[in-house]
Amino acid sequence: MKRIAILGAGLTGLSTAYHLRGRCDVFEQAASAGGLCRTMSRAGFLFDYTGHLLHVRHNYTKQIIQRLLPDQYNLLTRKAYIYAHGRYISYPFQANIHSLPPEVVKECIIGFVNTLRDIRQDKNASPSHPDSFQDWVLDTFGEGIAKHFMFPYNQKVWQIPLDELSAEWVAWSIPKPTLDEFLNGALGIPNPAFGYNPTFLYPKTGGAEQLPRAFLRHLPPERVHYTKKAIAIDVAGKMLRFDDHSTDHYDTLISTIPLKHLLEIMRDVPEQVSHAGNQLRYISVYDVNMGVNRPKISEKHWIYFPEPEFSFYRVGFPSNFSDHVAPAGCSSMYVEVAVLPEETIAEPTLLEGVYDGLQQCGVLQTTDQILVCDVVRIDYAYVLYDLNRTPALNTIFPYLRQHHIYSAGRYGLWEYSAMEDAILTGKHLAETIGT
Repeated sequence: MKRIAILGAGLTGLSTAYHLRGRCDVFEQAASAGGLCRTMSRAGFLFDYTGHLLHVRHNYTKQIIQRLLPDQYNLLTRKAYIYAHGRYISYPFQANIHSLPPEVVKECIIGFVNTLRDIRQDKNASPSHPDSFQDWVLDTFGEGIAKHFMFPYNQKVWQIPLDELSAEWVAWSIPKPTLDEFLNGALGIPNPAFGYNPTFLYPKTGGAEQLPRAFLRHLPPERVHYTKKAIAIDVAGKMLRFDDHSTDHYDTLISTIPLKHLLEIMRDVPEQVSHAGNQLRYISVYDVNMGVNRPKISEKHWIYFPEPEFSFYRVGFPSNFSDHVAPAGCSSMYVEVAVLPEETIAEPTLLEGVYDGLQQCGVLQTTDQILVCDVVRIDYAYVLYDLNRTPALNTIFPYLRQHHIYSAGRYGLWEYSAMEDAILTGKHLAETIGT
């Protein structure tokens, strides 16, 4: 039987091991499993590593969740909003502009209608596929929506010029309304639930880490190894070397660690593959977790903040996902601030911007007492779909496959993916590799 090794006991690695029925060894650099799908306990509050919500689209995912954690999830209907021009509007922006100032609504209508007119000028024209995200936004939504939401919000999240981003990632995550849906949103006529995530699942108790824990319970404990950080991979000899000076052999390696880091610890990587790895970019995120001594500081699940006067791009409220993640009479929230990997923000400066912004939009009151404030920096938060990404991956992945190495998961595949994708990737890998 071939020896299968998995680097990383995050959700993808655990799902893969589960679907391999435990016939593998999992090596995790931390002292516990879960990766970023873990939950922290702080003075009676439970905080995930920012929002970890389960959006389910496939029947298999529904079946396995019910099998692993029967009746242990709340099904919630999304309450997502955008704070812009001093008011809250429903998400997504492009289908809910009616409550904005009239001059802003006019700009958005003119811009959107112009995109339809441009398409219809040539009846034989096929839909365009612009190279950059910036061009795609203008072609899809027009200048008004670009100006008042798409450009400032995405600039704040991705931290690079938007003409350096590709449009590869937008098809499923940024929906374009039909003319009818757009006009409904402009006139205040309710649209049906819009976008890829109108509902989501969240554990009734225990936070997001209940799912990786459930997978872990089905694995042989002796085959999950903690505090094992891989520092070198001998590709020719199929050997792993760890920071505790131990080694391990594999026939097939599944890596869920960041692809960029994987290439850095592999020995004798060809120059063109190493160069491709250096082309991969990502952003980091400061996750500010806060517990407040006031119930229901917001009725919302999460809020987007496009405007530059707010340092953060999103705020979420875990205490609205479950009644059991905050003490009675209290509320909890997470605040996300994006930076480039080489950038740091001193904690006093970070928190000053967060507190000021939360008071400005009315989430926090001056009389609120902050019971808990915990700052976590997530170094690999979101991969960048820039114009170099696809050519780089087309160089890297064939080389890895030649050497029986499968890079998987959000950071292994260098893609934007959700919890469901991690589960399904594990299933697919197990079926591909077999035993």
